[in-house]
Amino acid sequence: MKENEEKKVTMNNTAEVMGNNVFPINPDGMKLQNRRPAAEFPQDEIKQNRTQSQYFQTLKMQSLGVFAGTLAHDFNNIFGSILVSSSLLEMSKVGTEKHTEIIKAINNAVGRGAELIGQILTFTGRSDIARKPLCVPGFINDFVPMLKQSLPANIKVQNAVEEKIPSISADAAKLQLALLNICNNARDAMTEGGTITIGVKSVERKDIQLLFPAARHDQYICISVSDTGTGIDENIKDLIFDPFYSTKGKGKGLGLSAVYGIVKAHNGFVDLESRPRYGSTFYIYLPVLAACKNNYDSVKEEKSDDLSGTETILIIEDEKSLLDLARIMFELKGYKVITAEDGAEAVELYKQNRDKISVVFTDIGLPTLNGREVFEQLKQIDPDVKVIFTSGIFVDIKAELLKNGAKDFIQKPYRQEDVLRKIREVLDVKRE
Repeated sequence: MKENEEKKVTMNNTAEVMGNNVFPINPDGMKLQNRRPAAEFPQDEIKQNRTQSQYFQTLKMQSLGVFAGTLAHDFNNIFGSILVSSSLLEMSKVGTEKHTEIIKAINNAVGRGAELIGQILTFTGRSDIARKPLCVPGFINDFVPMLKQSLPANIKVQNAVEEKIPSISADAAKLQLALLNICNNARDAMTEGGTITIGVKSVERKDIQLLFPAARHDQYICISVSDTGTGIDENIKDLIFDPFYSTKGKGKGLGLSAVYGIVKAHNGFVDLESRPRYGSTFYIYLPVLAACKNNYDSVKEEKSDDLSGTETILIIEDEKSLLDLARIMFELKGYKVITAEDGAEAVELYKQNRDKISVVFTDIGLPTLNGREVFEQLKQIDPDVKVIFTSGIFVDIKAELLKNGAKDFIQKPYRQEDVLRKIREVLDVKRE
């Protein structure tokens, strides 16, 4: 599986096939690609093209059907868990001692849904990557105990990490998701038990350029995940990163395509070695940035336990239930809250309460004025306005808004602690 990158990782090729469109030939547009008008084509060639077009259309619809069906399966399970849990909370017979267990089930279901959406966004290239300096050995040391808890007792986990591994710039949550997906794949290949080995080593560009000619960084970190499972047949290796392909007969079929998307988003590469009955090894190559080459220490964030405040927050959210919950969340921590359900209302409220409002917490997609337009108008009122955006998808606008003065972004669905901590961080920054 080491002939070339394109042969190993065919998601782009697959995406081109799945997205194949057939456009009618317009004689007035024959200047493009030196095409001939349809009338000039021999009839057998026209018939062949039509047959091919019908084949691609059928293939696309079949693939989308598999995709939709497997997503519906997973989401129905998630929504079912939430619905049952909420119904139990409504029952007066359920004692308070069960509330914690039920709420935990709801949180777990929402977490699975958020993970699934994250994988879809990662595959489509619409996922937000929040990179920070990351000590890979420390990251693996934290990851392995968590992984062991999620695996059957007959599967052992061991790690082989070299010393003096330089730090990388990465999104730890996304990288963890990639490794979990690979390890879940390994688990399914070891139904009778086995061993997963996670390795970390440093490699030079010259050592991987034959495999990946596009490698341009001087140094890379290689994270390998090996299993002693059944291995992967040669004839399906080229399909494993396809989001529409699965050998499991159920599930979303997005695990390994999400791995590919995450690694690609980090300017890295993924490789696979496998033989039937001899197990599989996935290799993830991530670049070491110049600023991190001599940084071998774990980077730890100082997190304050006190997330309360007395400042005034303007919340802008068109989803009424989310708006009410966000208001309650902030008020329980002592904040004063002003709410708006659309962009125009928010601008008027800010004009009226400019001296009171310390920070604005706004959705991107809003009626009347969207989040970007609200931000532009608020900056005209107060060039120093502090705005934190939230959304389910940040599409090609994050860099632009940060450049224009936005303070930060929070991905939906969000946890209370993450929002409160980000609000506190923004408010506590002293002006230079």
